[in-house]
Amino acid sequence: MVTNLKEGTKSKCEQYWPNGRAESEEFGPFSVTLVDEQVLPDFVIRSITVMIQDGSNDSHTLTQYHLTSWPDHGVPEYGTPLMILHRQSNKSWSPSKGPILVHCSAGVGRTGTFIAIDIALEQAKRERVVDIAGIVNRLRQQRMKMVQTLDQYVFLHDTVLEAIICGETEIPTENYMSTVQKLKETGIKAQFGLLHQVTPDPNDVHCNSAKAHATKNRSNKYLPPDKFIVALKEANGYINASYLNGYREKRAFIIAQSPMENTVRDFWKMILDYKVSAIVMLCGEEDCCFPYWLSGRKYDEYGLEVTNEINSNGYTERMFKVSSDKEAISRNVLQLQVADWPQDGVVREPRTVLQVIDDVIHRQQKIGGGPVVVHCSDTVSRSGVYCSVSIGLEQCKAEGVVDVFQVTKAVRRSKPGAVTTLEQYTSIYDVIDMYLQMNSIEVISECPPSSGIYLKHGGNCYTNGSYFWDNTVNEANEAISCVLPDTSLTTGQWTRAGDPDDPVDCDNTNNDPFRCTLVTSPNATINLYLEGGLSQAQEGWYKCCLPTNCTDPNTNIIFATIFRYSEIESFTVADLPSDMTVYPQEYKLNCTKIGHNRYDISMSIGSTALASYTNCEDGVDHSPCHGTVLVSSSNTLRYTVDITWDGMTVSSGSISQSTTGDQMYQCVLDNISGANRTRTLTIKVPATAPSSLTEVNQIATTITVSWTALDSSDADGYVVNVTSDTDTVQTVQVEGSSNNTVTLNGLRGGTTYSITVRAYQQLLGPASTISVQTLPVINWTLVSSITQLNNTQYRIDCLTTTDINPSTDVYWLVNGVMKSNSMYTSIDVRTYNNTLLVYPDPLGVSVNVTCIAKIGGVNYSQSVVLHAPSGPPNNVRGFILNATSIKVNWTTSSITNGYVIEYATGGVTRNVVSTSEEEIVLTDLSPMSTYTISVYSYIDLPSVNSTVTVLRFD
Repeated sequence: MVTNLKEGTKSKCEQYWPNGRAESEEFGPFSVTLVDEQVLPDFVIRSITVMIQDGSNDSHTLTQYHLTSWPDHGVPEYGTPLMILHRQSNKSWSPSKGPILVHCSAGVGRTGTFIAIDIALEQAKRERVVDIAGIVNRLRQQRMKMVQTLDQYVFLHDTVLEAIICGETEIPTENYMSTVQKLKETGIKAQFGLLHQVTPDPNDVHCNSAKAHATKNRSNKYLPPDKFIVALKEANGYINASYLNGYREKRAFIIAQSPMENTVRDFWKMILDYKVSAIVMLCGEEDCCFPYWLSGRKYDEYGLEVTNEINSNGYTERMFKVSSDKEAISRNVLQLQVADWPQDGVVREPRTVLQVIDDVIHRQQKIGGGPVVVHCSDTVSRSGVYCSVSIGLEQCKAEGVVDVFQVTKAVRRSKPGAVTTLEQYTSIYDVIDMYLQMNSIEVISECPPSSGIYLKHGGNCYTNGSYFWDNTVNEANEAISCVLPDTSLTTGQWTRAGDPDDPVDCDNTNNDPFRCTLVTSPNATINLYLEGGLSQAQEGWYKCCLPTNCTDPNTNIIFATIFRYSEIESFTVADLPSDMTVYPQEYKLNCTKIGHNRYDISMSIGSTALASYTNCEDGVDHSPCHGTVLVSSSNTLRYTVDITWDGMTVSSGSISQSTTGDQMYQCVLDNISGANRTRTLTIKVPATAPSSLTEVNQIATTITVSWTALDSSDADGYVVNVTSDTDTVQTVQVEGSSNNTVTLNGLRGGTTYSITVRAYQQLLGPASTISVQTLPVINWTLVSSITQLNNTQYRIDCLTTTDINPSTDVYWLVNGVMKSNSMYTSIDVRTYNNTLLVYPDPLGVSVNVTCIAKIGGVNYSQSVVLHAPSGPPNNVRGFILNATSIKVNWTTSSITNGYVIEYATGGVTRNVVSTSEEEIVLTDLSPMSTYTISVYSYIDLPSVNSTVTVLRFD
């Protein structure tokens, strides 16, 4: 849907779905239910079920993608939102789901543009060319005025061009680390350079409002564009700040200039005007900012109190109470300051950035939303990186993919110049990489391991990034041990990961909740445990360094996450099929929970819950939840869902959900005593079936088929399945996305087979199928011994493996002329039990014979050429040897396989003999008789004969 319900004062479309989730509304005989709704900045995704109320209760569930950002007049400034909608809708579609319905208001302008973009991108992918004029012309032949205006036609060109130039930049999370490593080696510089081509130059952007208030700008670089400027709610209300959409909300961020002395009042007015939830300050005061939070200070009509301040995890957390005398309102605002982020904008401590983003999310959840103000020294470097990382992480959690290029492109279009250097751009990839690493946990099977730093707790050994519940580390004998085998401890330390300059104070200085015990040899060890509980501010990542302090670049490092309540330790997929020929496919989802014993937990795909457990209480017999206990002391349980995938439907027991393309699963842990935890994972599945499946060659026992190869990002290979009416004949796995041809051997002749091809990644995608019949087997038997055929008659058998009626289904061509019983010529041909009888007359002529067998309405043929010598034997002579014997000899000048001698007396043929020599003695003749002797040479057919007459003798 590429229109809004109302644009300006004009109604564009009647709402044909209910307003709220789970609500139903009747439209004539149809009951329509809104199953789910996901509102994003540029479009809304709705799941809608339609049921016909005629007693049959037939229903159909569909997904609606509703683009909401097409302006009232003209076209969008950029095609990115439309391309995101196009990609999302294509990922969820398959031919089995029926056609895609596209509509706007009149169904020609925006509708035609969207369809033309789809066709053009598919044409570019398949044919490596794009003919937009031809596409629009064909569309208009089917529906007039498709792509209605010149603006739409130009927008169509620009959008397709940008999509082709930018290419596919989306990375699945499971392939993220390897893909990014390869990108750094081969293409990240070019990708960053491409950003400059497809985003506006800061010098070319209209910034009239900012230029009119020069005294309120730190510099004339990177000014806020008029289109995205934040306007204070007062006359002439200017502030150097720009809106930026988040992943889920419009205007989720405000990228602001750090306040100057003459703009602090404006800054606080903006905070109250737009109900800001948090301020993220990415610099020190001396680096970028006039101190705008002096407690008890008045900034014109705005008063400020600092109600709390905590230094932890590499950043400072402050809580402000801001009030306005004029408007009689006040608001509590959280500020998170990362003072040590260098001015070059490159992230040095990714865990600090991740923790700040996490704290901001928790703050928004607690107070119900509100934009986040982000500021640094120049508004583009650190602020651009922070916003790009935050949006990228939201995409990662929601879709199971990361597209740093498209995210950064969107940030730069609202804030031109954001992310100014290649190093800053690379650090966005690095922070997301760290997030994914911290969410990949592994227990070491060999405990203790023979080498390498590791963690030990409760008798188990753990690798980097493992999770530990604070309740299980609150005594010395329950400590987390950080161990480096066969090494003596020199200094070593635990630090908060976000602040390496703030080591854990093991001696209770500074009221640190942690205590430590040290083991110097033979294995360097620091045991960490809690004296009391853990506060929310102290929850998070901790780093252990052995055998020296964390300031030593050569020390060994390992991370642990210490949390309150309960946490999802891991959410993984197990037993994915390695043999893609086994079908349907089965695998498992494992969600491992650790921590507090009371919780709810569920696993789902989309809006469909595959497993849901409520009121869980670990260690209690009557608990309705029965996960597999891994570690009882820490309440670590694994919940497993068995999944079956048949190419169209994900099912678990009696629950099923149709899906196309990548399968995105979610595990949600509802802490009864604290914040919810969510993990997502994505299983890669091709969204489309291989196209243009066709037979390229066939013989009696072999068929070769080919199809259009998919891109390497869409397929790892293909599975070809061959079935007959009775069974599966064979299944072949073809590795590599570019290998798009396979030859199938060992088939039966004259048999119809169904051939199915599916692409695969981690699982099989949808199928393309064709029906192919092998050729029948036609065997030729040529008996070339004339003496076996009665008077130079040749017999040719046309044999098939399929029963046919020889009188109606077998035909013969002789020298290109069809023969039948009613068409006798000088060469006598007739159909007889699949047999051709050839009487060579005239002699000495080569014959081309074709057998045509009609099977299943299709003609199959084989041909054979019967060769004759170019000339007859020469100089035939007869010599009387005695009363009953004659010697005959001759010469020949042509190629031959042998000779046939026919002799007769009184008009009666007495005999026919053959020889390979150029003479023969005829015996047992009748005395006193006259013989006519004919000599033929032959290859397959005989030559013209040469004759000699021996007169009667005594």
